[in-house]
Amino acid sequence: NSPHVTPSIASYEPNRNMSYAHQLSKTSLVALLAAACPIVAQQPSDTDVVEYTRQVATAHRAERLRLADELESTLDRSSTDDQRATIEQRISDLRFEPTQQAPLPVDWPPTSPVGEIVLKRYPKYRMATTSMSEGRETMPFWRLFGHIKSNDIAMTAPVQMDRASQPGDGERMAFLYREESLGPVGKQGDVEVIDVMPTLAISIGVRGYRSEKRVDELAAELRAWLDAHRDEFEGSGAVRVMGYNGPSVRGSRRFYEVEIPVRRVVHEERAAPASAVPTDSK
Repeated sequence: NSPHVTPSIASYEPNRNMSYAHQLSKTSLVALLAAACPIVAQQPSDTDVVEYTRQVATAHRAERLRLADELESTLDRSSTDDQRATIEQRISDLRFEPTQQAPLPVDWPPTSPVGEIVLKRYPKYRMATTSMSEGRETMPFWRLFGHIKSNDIAMTAPVQMDRASQPGDGERMAFLYREESLGPVGKQGDVEVIDVMPTLAISIGVRGYRSEKRVDELAAELRAWLDAHRDEFEGSGAVRVMGYNGPSVRGSRRFYEVEIPVRRVVHEERAAPASAVPTDSK
């Protein structure tokens, strides 16, 4: 069995006094594998959000590589094959870099780390979307490919696949435009071009081939995180998959993300103190 990684929150969204902690195993190795890397920064202005996000992701990446080196030094002290396999798999995940086969949309956030839940801020983006029949991907893919080819739109990554948000709704596939200014919005046959407003999402990175069972498992982990943080966040959309690789990338080199769009919970203002409540004049 592959090692289970306890999800932790690593924020890619600007946040004062930001920090995250790696919780790397539920086994007896947890004390050996656990580590933390605080990142503290001042809240950036809106114009600095993109660069700030990249800096946080870079720091996160550097910490993951440091952890991989640290774990590699424990291999000689591993007493069982299971422990060695656990550590080697975690080292591989920490060092993993997705294969980028196409450009990302402008100002797109970095990909999510493998096995960790992160909070991501997405910019406004434009996408061409179409329905998927019973989850089948071949027909909608080529429908979208024909759309971008006929409109002279370059292929980008990721390909977005949205699950049904409620009974009766169908699943949808979308190709993302490199820039939101490309082409007009509106329907073109079975394809609709829409603008997606800036949003937050909780996301987890995954290696390997996608399966419905695995997506279900990861969606359950995301919902569990949301439940644990229900005072701060609530779901605002359907589970979606962001796929980054075509058929030429195989096996454990493949990468995708499972996500749930979220929004911050707005708490009602506390009742005004008695001294502030107006009284009837006499």
